[in-house]
Amino acid sequence: VIFKVAHHGSINGDYSGIWENLLLDTPTCIVTPFNKLPRYKKLPTDADVTRLSQKSWKLFLTAPPGNAIPIQTRDSATQRSLRESGIKLQNLATKLGAVRLRRKVGACATTWNTELLGGAFEILK
Repeated sequence: VIFKVAHHGSINGDYSGIWENLLLDTPTCIVTPFNKLPRYKKLPTDADVTRLSQKSWKLFLTAPPGNAIPIQTRDSATQRSLRESGIKLQNLATKLGAVRLRRKVGACATTWNTELLGGAFEILK
């Protein structure tokens, strides 16, 4: 069973009925972090990751939570040209990633092939 965790893994998006009634097996869970907030408000929190890892067989995040990419420096002529044109650039807050899960179609196809792309990673237990 594959489950994309709601609300970036936050506790306020966690509904016990999903785990008790819908997800009968221990699922492989995927979380997409939310990093467009101040560092202390980024999701999932460490407590969220701990909670979700206890409920899942495997837990994947599509990017490290709160992982800021250093600001890219540009030469002064480029910066001046952008500023004069009214263009404001903003760096991405995180290294984007994806979790790709595939399996063959058929009655005996039960094994999922997992690929981690970009900044995606598995939470090891």
